[in-house]
Amino acid sequence: MSYGTVLAQAKGDYTTAQTDTELVAAVSGASVKVAAVYVMSDTAGTVTFESDGSTVVFEVYPGANGGLAFTAPAGQFLFATTAGESLEVTTDITGNHFVSLLYAVG
Repeated sequence: MSYGTVLAQAKGDYTTAQTDTELVAAVSGASVKVAAVYVMSDTAGTVTFESDGSTVVFEVYPGANGGLAFTAPAGQFLFATTAGESLEVTTDITGNHFVSLLYAVG
């Protein structure tokens, strides 16, 4: 997958575990394509992105400078939702944690 559009940012700043919390709303006929993920947390845990039955899981360890970052190679994406589906996040982190995405819709 490659992008030829402007990337947007979605952010979630949480103090409790999240279950199916919408980060990016669905767009009719279009996919949410994630180019970068950044997670910062006080405690270890998992962050799960979900869309239409597909799941991508990231493990977070605070000892790694307090966070986790993944970025796709230039012009590409890490993962995408099914067209017309929102992107949701679930976390099992019970302390302060922050999730940030760079994404495109198309």
